[in-house]
Amino acid sequence: MPMKTCIIINESDNVATVLSTVAVNDLLSVLDTGMHEIGLIRATTVIPFGHKISLGNIPKGSGIIKFGEIIGLTRDYIPIGSHVHVHNVQSIMGTAGKPDRSA
Repeated sequence: MPMKTCIIINESDNVATVLSTVAVNDLLSVLDTGMHEIGLIRATTVIPFGHKISLGNIPKGSGIIKFGEIIGLTRDYIPIGSHVHVHNVQSIMGTAGKPDRSA
């Protein structure tokens, strides 16, 4: 069975986007935008296709970095390999850098 993959957009990103649905304990190849493998990560949670996986331990209140930009703030501590989505991230998109309190 081929290894599952995820992709980072910018080298400073702390999350990657999974390219297929991921199960607990799946080992993923982390790819850069040139489709070169830059590492491996094991999923600790189920992650749906197109959602984000944490590439490291991210403390509560820290920025989620995608595209080289902070796109949200963690609501809680997010361990490496975890699903990163609206359940544990407060969006700051469209708020000129201010947290979106409605999320």
